[in-house]
Amino acid sequence: MSTSLATIEKTGTDNDDLDFTEFFGGVDKGKCIQLTQGLGFSQDRPGYIQLSTQEALDTAYLLIKWAKKVEIYRAQQIQSTEGEEFDKALEAAYRLHTIKEVLA
Repeated sequence: MSTSLATIEKTGTDNDDLDFTEFFGGVDKGKCIQLTQGLGFSQDRPGYIQLSTQEALDTAYLLIKWAKKVEIYRAQQIQSTEGEEFDKALEAAYRLHTIKEVLA
């Protein structure tokens, strides 16, 4: 049995939805998560990945680390800029801060 957890609409280069689904991966893995995007018809549209809880945590850590690096660089690039770009940088920084609180 699986449970749909969330969907992020219009992601990736093809603007496909990214679906998050929880499922039971057996006695050894327990609860797992599947990320599904596209139909899996080609190498450019693989379809899905399945992660155990530990693999999901490892992936989340690497994604947060990458996003932090990108947002710091972006903030440095637009430090003297005001308006919409500055507001976007502040919003991204706030989201990263919120994620760090959740993981703490």
